[in-house]
Parts: sequence; C-alpha cells; structure tokens
Amino acid sequence: MSLLLPYLFCVVVLVVLMFIASLVFGPALAPMPQDIIKTFAGLIASGELFSELFITVSRGVAGIFWANVVGVVLGIVVGFNAQLLRLTSPLVAALQSCPPIVWITLVMVWAGTGAAVPVATVFAATLPFVFSTTAQGIMGLISVFWP
Repeated sequence: MSLLLPYLFCVVVLVVLMFIASLVFGPALAPMPQDIIKTFAGLIASGELFSELFITVSRGVAGIFWANVVGVVLGIVVGFNAQLLRLTSPLVAALQSCPPIVWITLVMVWAGTGAAVPVATVFAATLPFVFSTTAQGIMGLISVFWP
C-alpha cells in the first residue's frame, strides 16, 4: 500500500484541481470529474473507446512521421552547408520556443477544426528538434570524417 500512496495522492490532487477548475471556469472549459468518468464509461459501454483512441494516436503518429521525414531531409541538406545552418538557426530557435497552443490556434484559423489540427500541431512542435538534431549530426560527422 505504501508504494501506491504517492500515486493515490497525485490522483486525489488532480481530481480536486479539476473540480476547482470546473467551478471557476465552468463545465464548458473544465468539465467536472464525474462528467469525465461518465463519458469515459459511455465510450467503453458503446465500444467506441478503442476506435477513438486509434484515431487520436494515428493523428499524433502521422504528425511525428511527417516531422521526421521533412526534418531529416532538410537537416541533411542544411547539415552539409555551415552557412545555411547559421542562416536557419534563428528561425529554428523561434519555432522551438513556440508553445503548442500557438500552433493549435494558428492551424485552427488556417485549416478549421478537423483532423489537420492535431497532425499539424504535432508536426510543428516536433519538426524543429528533428531538423536541428539532424543538421548538427551531419555537421559533426563531416568534421570527423572530412576535417
């Protein structure tokens, strides 16, 4: 039981914070914990839980996949040219500093509310890290093998 106590404490704190947020912001922005449990139970009872989870996970995986493809390709191209890397560094730093809520808002304005929002948000949040890591890795390999 003592091993489970920290986890139980965290769950209780989370539920209390969710309850307070619901009272402060209203159920439209922060639903009550019991409403969340009812909805979750309804998804399980109707058999829709796994299909909804699959949709959510597949959108996240699609964003990561495309960020990796684009980031690796661009990172390889830029990694072979130190001047291009210096030129793109401020842009990459700016993109890395943007929180995901900025991307969500921008994509919702540009593309509406649909499947594109989570894919584009994950893509935009992941791309700068993949790009800079690949570019710096290529630069490091070049400096080792072609001094």
